[in-house]
Amino acid sequence: MKTRREIRAAARQAMANRRGVAILLPIVLVLVIIGMVLIPSIGMIISEIMDIFVLYVVFLVIYIIVLLFADVLAVGFWGAYTKIYMDEEVGVGEIFSGYRKFGRNWLAILWTAFMMLVWLVVMGLVLLAMYIVGYHVGLAFLPFLVLPVLYIFLIAKIYSYYYVYEVLHQSENISPIQALRASVRITKGHRWSMFVMGLSFIGWYILGLLTFGILLVVFVNPYFYTSITGHYVEMRKKAIANSVITEEELA
Repeated sequence: MKTRREIRAAARQAMANRRGVAILLPIVLVLVIIGMVLIPSIGMIISEIMDIFVLYVVFLVIYIIVLLFADVLAVGFWGAYTKIYMDEEVGVGEIFSGYRKFGRNWLAILWTAFMMLVWLVVMGLVLLAMYIVGYHVGLAFLPFLVLPVLYIFLIAKIYSYYYVYEVLHQSENISPIQALRASVRITKGHRWSMFVMGLSFIGWYILGLLTFGILLVVFVNPYFYTSITGHYVEMRKKAIANSVITEEELA
């Protein structure tokens, strides 16, 4: 498997080959989401001014539907950067590719969110149990000792589910539950390196802010997204090579 430095170098080269698409993808994503949110919002404001309850309800329903559709954009967004890293032909329209399997992709996103909620509830119950135990034995600080461990556990879970979007984009026949499991298996043993990969871009983002965001748009964000998906590509290759997961499971 390539090192972080090699992945970032490959990401820079891949991004240079398709710089226009790499720069435009985040801009298009933001504009589409703004449009999705803004149009129903304007409608609801008009309905309040006109005091038409039915119209308000209609626009509220549209707003909820828009939010559901917006989440699926992430599948195409991250999938597009995966293609950029792999030096495949890709256009800005790839950002909408998640809608080809909208039902499956949306259910996978919902399932991922549900699992995160489950782990948050478990953390809350552990903290409550520690508080009760600490109260009865006179160790009020007990929950604070457990809290750092729970935070680390939560971060590990976040990184475990990190590549669900890429898996969904590359695997046409995978189910929502299988997509989440695939992400967990691919990232196993690599969560620290994933954390360090993200951390390594802090300097770039500080520099980007110093340029009033210009460098962020034209270089840092595309570089970051391509590197993150590149890390996924390399971990996926290693997982297949080590029989952690098979190509048939990711078909």
